Amino acid sequence: MSRSMYYYAYKKDDNAIISKLMDLAERYPTRGFQTYYGKIRLEGIVWNRKRVLRVYRNINLKLRTKRKRRIPSRIKEKLQVPGSINDTWSIELASLLLRGYE
Repeated sequence: MSRSMYYYAYKKDDNAIISKLMDLAERYPTRGFQTYYGKIRLEGIVWNRKRVLRVYRNINLKLRTKRKRRIPSRIKEKLQVPGSINDTWSIELASLLLRGYE
């Protein structure tokens, strides 16, 4: 490791970003990073997206991603074979006939 890298200190202050993100988190608690960053850009503040995301993650505002719920598996049955012609109709046609549309 080089000497300059060993003694390097980050000089930029992230307090403005932290306060802005905390304010947005209070106003919109169920929103995520994309919404917060979009609102920051709409206000005309130009901060680097990667920097804002780093600060967002460091102050533990990250929302968990919601997983899709699994659909329960259906009972597999064999298809019914009609005994004669016009013995079974499609569901759409049967529902139209039940409503009185002929």
